[in-house]
Amino acid sequence: MKTGNNPAGRMLFGCFVYILSATAAAAIPSPELVIGSAASISQLFAFGTALIGGGAVLAGRRAGAVNKYDIRARKRMLIVGSSLFFVALILAGLNIFQYQNAKQERLSRLQATLNRPAVIVDTNLRETSFSDQSSISTQEAAKALAGGDVLFIDVRETAENQMGTIPGARHIRFPDVDLDDPRFEGRQVILLCHNGNRSSETCEKLAALGIDCRFIIGGIEKWIVEGRPFTDETVRTLSDLRAIPEYANRDQLLDTPDVSTLVAEQGVQFIDVRYPGDFAQGHLPGAINLPMRATPTDELASLIAALPDKPIVAACYDRRGCFISQVLGYELT
Repeated sequence: MKTGNNPAGRMLFGCFVYILSATAAAAIPSPELVIGSAASISQLFAFGTALIGGGAVLAGRRAGAVNKYDIRARKRMLIVGSSLFFVALILAGLNIFQYQNAKQERLSRLQATLNRPAVIVDTNLRETSFSDQSSISTQEAAKALAGGDVLFIDVRETAENQMGTIPGARHIRFPDVDLDDPRFEGRQVILLCHNGNRSSETCEKLAALGIDCRFIIGGIEKWIVEGRPFTDETVRTLSDLRAIPEYANRDQLLDTPDVSTLVAEQGVQFIDVRYPGDFAQGHLPGAINLPMRATPTDELASLIAALPDKPIVAACYDRRGCFISQVLGYELT
């Protein structure tokens, strides 16, 4: 894909692809790599066969010139032929190893995008400092939960909540929290999310309105690590917690050549989940901006329904964007 001076294009190290049509998209490994490796292996076997055949003919002629039934000549011919055959096998094995190594290096390069720190330009998306917010420890939250007088709210995405939550917590997506909700009046509100970012941002807004709001430091992650109750009883450790449900192509990563092929063959639609301020800094050609993290559920449903009937490719720039792209893929599915 030609990106020119488009900074977003230069940033695009990988994409999550969500194919909504019946056509499957096999992105890794690339066809060129497979064909090239197969051709190289075929050439090696052809070379080895030619050597074996030529060696056998030469050995046979020499054997016939000396003694047609010379046992030593037969042994030499067998040794030469076997040696050449094993050399061909070794060369083929090395070629396959190089192919697999290149494949793994490419996948590792794409997966590095999943852990790249987010670069935030849009001022509406802030990483709030825990030290500056009204926080509560998991131990204090557990005591409050046992008391029953506190309103617990899980502000994660629907897909995340479906994988389990703190018993007794109500689910309201981060962009759906109504700051004027009458249920907040005169009660302590404790918010939770995956690691504390969304809940701390929401709590700051509620606290500014005079509401007694706290957020759980460390979120669901810390809660599970400490072995506290969870609605999914099979989750005992953090490794048991699945971020979102499985669906087709959830973990499918595409490199730029793969995307170019999809564009040429299927006319895909790019979706960019970043906030508008970041989207305005540069994006893929024809991309639709759908900032899911900040979009209320009703509006999100309308935006999804209005998308063109094409395979969807969600741009993946950093850790936050890649995860939200996966969540979007679940909603699309």
